Amino acid sequence: MTALVPRRVAAHGRTWTVRRAWPRAAGDGADLEVTADGILGVRAGRWCDGDVRVAEAVCDRRLPALADVAGAGEVVSWRPGRRAVVRLARGGGYAKVVREGAAEPVLAAHAAGAAFSAGFARAAVTSAPTDAARGVVRFASLPGRTLFDLGSDRRVAEAEFARAWNGWAEAWGMLLDSSCGELPLHDAEAEVRVLEQWMRHAEPHLGGEASAVRRASDRVAEELVAGPRGRAALAHRDLHDKQVMWDAASRPGLLDLDTVTIAEAALDLGNLRAHVAFRAAQGRLEPSRTAVARAAIDGVARATGVEPDRVHAYESATRLRLGALYLFRPAWRELALRWLRGA
Repeated sequence: MTALVPRRVAAHGRTWTVRRAWPRAAGDGADLEVTADGILGVRAGRWCDGDVRVAEAVCDRRLPALADVAGAGEVVSWRPGRRAVVRLARGGGYAKVVREGAAEPVLAAHAAGAAFSAGFARAAVTSAPTDAARGVVRFASLPGRTLFDLGSDRRVAEAEFARAWNGWAEAWGMLLDSSCGELPLHDAEAEVRVLEQWMRHAEPHLGGEASAVRRASDRVAEELVAGPRGRAALAHRDLHDKQVMWDAASRPGLLDLDTVTIAEAALDLGNLRAHVAFRAAQGRLEPSRTAVARAAIDGVARATGVEPDRVHAYESATRLRLGALYLFRPAWRELALRWLRGA
């Protein structure tokens, strides 16, 4: 079994806690997102066979605008060489920093996401004219808290939690009945390719469990491809409880529209359902709240004619993908292993 990133690493005379890690495409270790006492925000790093490198400062040669943008706030997310998110201090809002030339697709996806306005508020783009050329996209904040935050906060009343999920359900039902427009298609075959990529990342770390997990993945792939296709709809393609904002005084909000596409309506519902199950397994969502969230998702499927078998197929794919993803997050690795065994 190949070694995985440890929970804590040492660099520059500090002990860093690994918040998140991503397997590198070349198979040579993992990219890291780390924190340390006395350091504002997060830093990026790389780990390979015990060798650790952590950025000494907020600087990324593939994200040349990051150092400048970070000076205006706090880096809250940073995948080295790929993208970072800075929470801006002055005027609020966020800045997404990507590679030079990659901002235009982000802006185009956000523009295409105007179709979500049938049910949801979207973060307004506040970028300056020169930002895109530097790989920077700025967004205003949306009011409220995410469904994830509400679910994990026991001070939130059960009735308010239910209102939030039912508010999402009402808005999502409106969305599925709206026009899709012209967007790229993410079909079942594309979803299988995503699943297979994550299985390749996970297998070297599963030891004797690898063959059983691979068989489960093959069954899910066959179910997705061979089963009758469901209705197509506008899709977020990364819908989970951290992507939906709830504020009782306004419409629900939807975050991170970079992957907007056309897909089976079951894809987003299955993805969201799998995340709800994982939150419950993490202990971040109590049984009563898990039931409320599932009822809201299943209610949307019934009301809009989405076949339960297709929701189940996409949920199964997401469950496997989540298990593979969280293998690379040290705090949840044991849970991820149990989760994959359960597949």
